[in-house]
Amino acid sequence: MENPDGLDLINLNNGNPIINDTNNTSASAQPNFQISGEVRSLDSKSENKQLHKEVKFHNLIVSGIVEKASETNENLRQIVDAFITRICNKNIGFDTIYRIDSKNMSNRPVRVRFFCHSDRNMVYQSTENLPDDLYINEDLPYSMR
Repeated sequence: MENPDGLDLINLNNGNPIINDTNNTSASAQPNFQISGEVRSLDSKSENKQLHKEVKFHNLIVSGIVEKASETNENLRQIVDAFITRICNKNIGFDTIYRIDSKNMSNRPVRVRFFCHSDRNMVYQSTENLPDDLYINEDLPYSMR
């Protein structure tokens, strides 16, 4: 295959091209440069696990909060805010909060995303102040649980 810049590309059986300089007319001065690229195989499963872990880095899962039929997101936010303030003896802000869709569960767990990791850790480490029917867990990918 002839290119306008004077380079002739020839494909080999193993997929690595050889580049010939067609502008140089001397037969002894025509070097063959083989371009070899190292193809790095990526372990996509471990990379996906790490990405999921980083995305969920600021999250905690709270289980045991009673779910009411008329519950709104604002009601849930107030309940979780009072719960966190009670166990940490401090008002800690959080970003998003929602129930995790789980079939066949009457009280679905709540995912709480905190603004900063230190606040998340403070809540996670305050488990000694938890009532017996409530549990706090890290939000890990399913494969790491």
